[in-house]
Amino acid sequence: MLEFKMKDDVLVKVLTDENVVTIPEGTTKLGKMILPDCVTKVILPRSMTVVSESAFAESKITEAVLPDTITTISA
Repeated sequence: MLEFKMKDDVLVKVLTDENVVTIPEGTTKLGKMILPDCVTKVILPRSMTVVSESAFAESKITEAVLPDTITTISA
């Protein structure tokens, strides 16, 4: 199962039971606490420009593939 909840071009939630998630192209921003704790790797698309504060909070991410298009990563 893999489902993306979007609000315009912002990803607000990922529903999945998979360990690796590739965020869809066209997504420009990640909301807060978007990933379930089963995800250990996330791959962000070239369209991504902003990673919001706490985007990966409460997840078990050990690896992230980030494009060079990201301009803001909030702490």
